[in-house]
Amino acid sequence: AKNGEIVFFEKLAEMPGTRASCVLVSTGFTSATADNVCLIRVENPKLSFARVAAVLHPYAWRTGWHETAIVSTTSEVKASFLGALVSVGEDSQIGESCNIYEGVKIGSGVSVGKCTIIYPNCVLYDGVSVGSNCVIHSGTVIGADGFGYVKDPSGNYHKFPQIGSVVIEDDVEIGANSCIDRGALGITRIGAGTKIDNLVQVGHNVNIGERCVIAAQTGISGSVTIEDDCVIGGQVGFGDHVRVQSGAVI
Repeated sequence: AKNGEIVFFEKLAEMPGTRASCVLVSTGFTSATADNVCLIRVENPKLSFARVAAVLHPYAWRTGWHETAIVSTTSEVKASFLGALVSVGEDSQIGESCNIYEGVKIGSGVSVGKCTIIYPNCVLYDGVSVGSNCVIHSGTVIGADGFGYVKDPSGNYHKFPQIGSVVIEDDVEIGANSCIDRGALGITRIGAGTKIDNLVQVGHNVNIGERCVIAAQTGISGSVTIEDDCVIGGQVGFGDHVRVQSGAVI
């Protein structure tokens, strides 16, 4: 760090030398070597730094609709930005101030709340609902058919109906190239404030609670319930119909 920059230091040990103009430290921090540095004492230095960074480096909201964007005349789209080759199907609603990037395909009967960001080449199938203040990163597919088949006496597989939907609540972030399948007959739900990493598979009828964090390459089979405030590490695999209770760390 150099003059004019702000950093954070979480430890209570002696702080290394720094040329930063300001250091966020914990409330119990004392160090003789920090006498010539501007310190701000806070309960959680890393959290406070993240909040400061959000103010100093806010998301650059875009405006304007590209001439190649295609929007059905039966849809109500209030998005402030539609990138090139965006398409919106019939009877869909997209809220104010949304940024929909290049190549996003939004089906019919889709609902997207306010101030949601959808990055390039995402696909939202028919009937999907996405809340406000969500972020969906590139290549994510929401609402594809779940993986459900029934074997007949001859050994052939017959597809079980995949006619449900996906509901993503407010303040959810979904990483790149993740897949969230629609419910078979009901709903696949992602609770408010949940954060999902890249390359995560969420099967049909899964119910994920609020404020969960799910790391990359996790695979969640159908009809799994993950309650509120769970932490799921990378490459975790769930069999079908598992229940993970609130606050569990896997």
